[in-house]
Amino acid sequence: MLNNKKIDTNAYQGTAISKHLIKGKGAGRISIHANVLIFHNKDASVEFPLVGLNITSGGASNRLIFFKHDSLPDWTLYTSDKQILKNEILSQRFYLKGQISLIHKQKYIKCTFYTFGLILLICLLWGVLLLKEPICISIAKQIPPIMEEKLGHTALLELQLSKNIIENEKLNHYMTSITERLFEHIPDKRFEYKIFVVSDPAINAFALPGGYIVCNTGLITILDSIEELLGVIAHETAHCNLQHGLRNIISSVGFYVIISTLFSDINSLISILIDKSQMLLEMKYSKDYERQADNTGWQYMEQANINPKGMIDCFEKMMELEKNNLVKMPDSMNFLSTHPLMKERIDYLQKKLPMKDQHVDYIDFNITMKEIQKFIRTDLEK
Repeated sequence: MLNNKKIDTNAYQGTAISKHLIKGKGAGRISIHANVLIFHNKDASVEFPLVGLNITSGGASNRLIFFKHDSLPDWTLYTSDKQILKNEILSQRFYLKGQISLIHKQKYIKCTFYTFGLILLICLLWGVLLLKEPICISIAKQIPPIMEEKLGHTALLELQLSKNIIENEKLNHYMTSITERLFEHIPDKRFEYKIFVVSDPAINAFALPGGYIVCNTGLITILDSIEELLGVIAHETAHCNLQHGLRNIISSVGFYVIISTLFSDINSLISILIDKSQMLLEMKYSKDYERQADNTGWQYMEQANINPKGMIDCFEKMMELEKNNLVKMPDSMNFLSTHPLMKERIDYLQKKLPMKDQHVDYIDFNITMKEIQKFIRTDLEK
């Protein structure tokens, strides 16, 4: 029903949809009177009787309020101004109260749903964080040792591009003779361990998957005993056996890839890991990983009857040198990569030492650190 009745100015911005409008749609104003709801713009006006009026919400996020009437099927009105639902004339009509109440209830249900969804999302994310490490451990155990060795060897080749790995028969003999007993007494060995000495003044040592242990000459030349060096090597060997480097790089590929690996061929993941092998030369271990390597490396030394106090002595030496600004720990992955917690780690290991009244006959080595250091300084770094 069209007319030219004037509408009061105390109205709501709205829109009408109808074939009677020039473009099928037009903006205007919606006002509410005693018995009618009226839409008006420059082109047309229409009156919806309040009796039989249908009020619903809709649009994106239900942000719009729609009005329809069975007597005017060609017309639909809507507004984004939800204040219209508080209009006294509408709210006082008992046959409209239920519709308005339903719209409010839908809004409450929607808010409750979104709140529940947000809580569920937070719980899922928290669950992902809790499950990620166990899943990474499970996947790492499925990777064959030969593939771990391939990953570590690829990283070692990357290292050779920027560092000089010393290849000297006499030095290799020295390193083999002092590590042989340690490696022989490691239970459930996954690999044949390989020691590499890099000509680099940085005080550093690190492990690569597959049993590759790298020690810098900078580290070797500041130690006082074979036991200190073996403390470092035992610690890094523990990282290898506990698959810390492998688990770190698996964790870096993204949770979607990790989850999909549980239900697919592991070979596709291995290809991704090999492409990321450079990361093994740059990553740091978590505090938990470092503590685990301390504890497991200590056990390796005890099982080989090597004085594990060498690990403590090495820690203390590094702390003292850095305290006196004589050295600075590198930023890359290294034996002391959690230096701020070094005192805590030392205190923990001190408690593992045998009681003072317990005498333990640890093995003696037929070579000294001074011999190895002299060889490095005079024969390899000329």
